[in-house]
Amino acid sequence: MDSHTYFAHLLDALQEEQKEEEQFYLQEIQKLSLQERKAKGVLWYPVVLKNEDFHQTEGVLATFEKTNAEIYPSSLQTGQLATLVLPNQNIKMPFVGTITYVSDSAITLHFDVDELPEWVYEGKIGVQQYYDEQNYVKMKSAIEKAIQAPLNSDLAHLRDIILQNKTPLNADTDFSYLTLPELNSSQQDAVQKALSSKDIHIIHGPPGTGKTTTLVHLILQLVKTEKQILVTAASNAAVDNIAERLIQKGINVLRIGHPARVSENLHPALIEYQIQSHSEFKLAKNMLKEADNIRKQALKFKRNFGATEREQRQNLLKEAKNVKKEAAQIEKHIKSTLLQQAQVICTTLIGCYHPDIAQKTYSTAIIDEATQAIEPATWIPITQSKRIILAGDHHQLPPTVKSVKATKMGLQTTLFEKLHNAYPQNSSMLTVQYRMNAHISQFSNEQFYQNKIENDPTVAAQTLSDEVSDEYLLKNKPVIFVDTAGCGFEEILDEQSKSLYNPQEANILEKIYTLLVQNVHTSINIGIISPYSAQVQYLKNHISKTAHTETDTIDSFQGREKDVIFISLVRSNSNHEIGFLSDTRRMNVALTRAKKHLVVIGDSATITNHSFYSDFLDYIYSIDAYQSAWEWL
Repeated sequence: MDSHTYFAHLLDALQEEQKEEEQFYLQEIQKLSLQERKAKGVLWYPVVLKNEDFHQTEGVLATFEKTNAEIYPSSLQTGQLATLVLPNQNIKMPFVGTITYVSDSAITLHFDVDELPEWVYEGKIGVQQYYDEQNYVKMKSAIEKAIQAPLNSDLAHLRDIILQNKTPLNADTDFSYLTLPELNSSQQDAVQKALSSKDIHIIHGPPGTGKTTTLVHLILQLVKTEKQILVTAASNAAVDNIAERLIQKGINVLRIGHPARVSENLHPALIEYQIQSHSEFKLAKNMLKEADNIRKQALKFKRNFGATEREQRQNLLKEAKNVKKEAAQIEKHIKSTLLQQAQVICTTLIGCYHPDIAQKTYSTAIIDEATQAIEPATWIPITQSKRIILAGDHHQLPPTVKSVKATKMGLQTTLFEKLHNAYPQNSSMLTVQYRMNAHISQFSNEQFYQNKIENDPTVAAQTLSDEVSDEYLLKNKPVIFVDTAGCGFEEILDEQSKSLYNPQEANILEKIYTLLVQNVHTSINIGIISPYSAQVQYLKNHISKTAHTETDTIDSFQGREKDVIFISLVRSNSNHEIGFLSDTRRMNVALTRAKKHLVVIGDSATITNHSFYSDFLDYIYSIDAYQSAWEWL
């Protein structure tokens, strides 16, 4: 395949996605009223400043709270950029921060400033999602770098394999001898084959099969022979997860990223924190204090100020500058040492372009969550590495692509999928799941994984029997489908958000949930999920949840698990329309989050025109898990 044609098409698709984002954030949002922006989930208003604190490294942490108990749709998430807005007033420069915490009533932002502007203290303001083009700049830069890779370079070699102009090679060493007692046979096989692959390997990890465990053991082998490994993923949460596991194994991990986007547990691994705790930093800190004192002395008011005093001031300011420069050199030396000593660098795909590591190259880059990243983002670590190992599951949710045109151009098809299809001999599949009761896992196993997944004996028969009284268990098995067909529970379109909700279906869910909670005698974790944001908001507003219950969209639950999962499907109409329920990968995610108990509520008359849901109902009958909603009315 011609590389220029391939990358030109990829850049065009990326440009379409960028245009869509720009149009949404810079044009559409500005035209909307406050209420319309709130309904779209991109604005919190009104909020007031409740707390202000200095961040441990630099900047200000500001917490804002809603002025009332109103709950509305919100797309604001930890790690995103947001700007403060003052309605009806023209603020020339956006005041942008990074979201560090979000609850139903409060939101915290980190600002890289010494102090907040005065208008923040004056009363009601808004927190609004912000568009940042830098991610696109970095992705385009990586693609240009791949296009221009010199002949016979490592990057040109990887590029030609990815474009299927070359065949992947195996390393000189055969690692089939390697025994790792903590891993099952499919996990060991994945580690052995990844080590034996000279340039590319793919690890396919279906839900609950220990993908992170496998990657950690692979890295433990790699650091024995390689000076430094790059570990990256599409999200900060995934990077943090693997970084924590590596630290527990005694690996020297350096976490690169904005402190506001990194889990607090991992702050000691951040380069900023490691610099401050380094033995030499005390000297640099004292020098900075000295420079500050000299500067203050130079700027001190003098009643008589002539040529001599002016020269004195210039000399003192020059001295302060030189002392500060020396301190900066010490800090630079500390940073260089830390970067050299780290066994593993952990960051997001975009974070690979962080100034501290942008020029580094690695023998191996591991890309986790590779099925949740658009291809241009995946090229960033590829341009810095000799070998890439991609991990993920293409039967779960793909990356989010907002542009319909970009989707049609193939931007939602990940590099993982392309390589998995092109080089099955360079792919490994993990085949033992450690999360779910066998009845919970079996339907997805049949639909997506050709029945190749085995249930580990420790989870195959696990239920809520130790946590919940018999009154609930007599009526409810590990899996139940509650059918609302014939009940007249019609879906409703929310006019503001344009999302769907189903109040009567939510009421049934509440009854089952309440019975469960009333019969729980030990702590269990519960998730309430739905594909529709309007239903999520309705459930949040109408169900009195316990401390161990979380309500969110299916998409937000990817990569996570709970003891119990409730799924509200929402769709109920005479036209048998199911919208994006037809993306069965979304349902694969939903159906595989529960460990011990899964409750699915929906209208069989609406959904079973689709073969996937028809098969699901057949499966429900086969395990005697069917209930009618009438039983709960």
